[in-house]
Parts: sequence; structure tokens; C-alpha cells
Amino acid sequence: MGLPGPVSLSKEPPATALAAATGAAEAAAPAGPAWIVIPVRVVALVVLVPVRLVHDLAVLAGRGLRALMRIPVGLVRLIGSGLAWLFGVLLVLLSPVGRFFAALGRGIARVLGFVLLRPLLVLGRGLAWLGRGVLLLFKGIGLLFRGIGLGFGQLLTVLVVTPAVLLWHYVLRPPLRIVWRYVLSPICQGVAGTWRLAGRFLRWLWLVLVVVPARWGGRAGRVLIVEPARWVRTSVLRPIGNAVRNMWRVYVRDPYRSARRTMRETSREVRLTLRRTFRGR
Repeated sequence: MGLPGPVSLSKEPPATALAAATGAAEAAAPAGPAWIVIPVRVVALVVLVPVRLVHDLAVLAGRGLRALMRIPVGLVRLIGSGLAWLFGVLLVLLSPVGRFFAALGRGIARVLGFVLLRPLLVLGRGLAWLGRGVLLLFKGIGLLFRGIGLGFGQLLTVLVVTPAVLLWHYVLRPPLRIVWRYVLSPICQGVAGTWRLAGRFLRWLWLVLVVVPARWGGRAGRVLIVEPARWVRTSVLRPIGNAVRNMWRVYVRDPYRSARRTMRETSREVRLTLRRTFRGR
């Protein structure tokens, strides 16, 4: 089956078709008023031209699909056989390389397992056994100390606490309670009552012997000493002092000041007279 001849996919250019359609529309469109013609042309340019372009693209795509469907099946088989041969060659070439890398990976894994993983595993197991041994040792020490504490506590309870409690409850407490109730408590109450009576008696003595005499003595001293002294000062001494002060001022201080002032002026005049006599001024 031979190959068909070349398929022509040529078509009239969209620009020529657009010009022809536009010319035909202009030729067919009747003349009219501008306010109707211009909006109609704008609508035709915005809507009809894109629709026509999409229609032309769809027609071209359909023709290309029909041309591809006309390719013979033998060519498709030939292309598939070539691709399969190429894939087989790649497998033959890459298989040794993959086997080499796989063997290399297994060798590295075995070396790492023998050199690193096994010592780490042995070390981990040894540390785990050591940790378990240390834990058991500490548990044993804890149990030992716990047993020692319990035994010491029981021994202390049996030898000290229980005898002390029994001694207190059955030996010491009854006689001490009797002694306190019938001997010590009355003595303490008597001492407390005696102390209270002594305190009251001492307070009464303080009031009678100290506070009352001091209060009456203060009043008597005020009546017998303070008030007469105040009256003497106000009625006798103060007038006498005022009279003495006035007499001193009239008969002593003022004459003395006058005489002193006169003598000062006289001496000044004498000095001036002598100065004028001897100096001629």
C-alpha cells in the first residue's frame, strides 16, 4: 500500500476572507442613518469576526485530523518496532551497569553490617545487660535498706514505744492524775488565790499609803504653800518691786543719766574752748 500524495492544507488567508466578508457586508448593507449604522458595524466587528475566526480554526483542525488518519498502518508499526528495538538495546546496555551497582550496594551493606552494625548491636546488648544488672543491684540495695528500716522500726516499736506507752497509760498516768487532781491542782489554785489576794492587798496599801497621802499632800501644799506664795508674789512683792523700780528710776537712774549727759556736754565744750584758744580756731 503506497503513500498518498501530499495533502494541501492551504486556504484563503483570514485577512482576505475578513476583507471580502466586510466588503460584502458593506455592499449588501443598505445605507441608513449614522446612529443606526455605526452601532451595527461595531457589533458585527466585535461579535461576528471572532466567531468567523473560530470557525476557520475548527475547519483547519478537522482537515489536519483527516490527513493524520490517512497515514498507513505499516508506518505506525515500523515506528513501534524501532522504538522496541531501541528499548531492548538500552536494556542490554544498562543491565550490566545495574548489576554492578547492585553488587556494589550489597557489598557495602555487608561491610557496614559487619564493621558497624554488629559491634553496635553487641555493644547495645552489653549495655542493656549492664543496665539490667545495675537496676537489679539498686533494687537489691533498696530492698535491703527497706528491710533494715522495717526491722529497726519494729525493734524500736517493740523495745521502746510499746513499753513507754504501756508505762504511761498503766503505771505513770493514774498516780500522776491523782497527784495532780488532789495535790498539785489545789496547791496551784491556792497559790494563785493567795497571789491575787496579795496583789489586791498591795494595791490597797499603795492607794492608802502613797496615792491618797500624795494626793492630799499635793492639795494641802497647794492650799498652804502655793496659793499663799502666789498671793505674796502678786499682792506684796510685785507692788514693792514696782515701787523700788520706780524710785530707782526717779531718784537714781534718771539723775545719774542727766548728770552724766551734763558732764559729757561740759567736757566737750571745755575741749572745744581749749582747742579754739590754742589753735586759733
